[in-house]
Amino acid sequence: MRGQKDYLELEMRKLRRKKLLQLQHLELELLREELTKRQNQLETAHNMLLRHHEATQELEYRQQRTVHGLREDQVRLEMLFHLISHHLYSSLSLC
Repeated sequence: MRGQKDYLELEMRKLRRKKLLQLQHLELELLREELTKRQNQLETAHNMLLRHHEATQELEYRQQRTVHGLREDQVRLEMLFHLISHHLYSSLSLC
């Protein structure tokens, strides 16, 4: 009778150990899935940030080119205005 009881206790321990190992394996798999999911989310966010940075940088370059063009236009117009003013002043002083 004692041998049978010891045998049943041993089998119960084996079963508990097996179930515990299965549970640990399941937890490990779930953790791996969660880590993979988070890694994918981080990579997606990183790629979005890179695209946003590139788009913002391109917008800044276009704005700088536009401002530079406007400044060049302003300088040309000022030079033209001064030239016309000088010409008008010269023609009026001759009269």
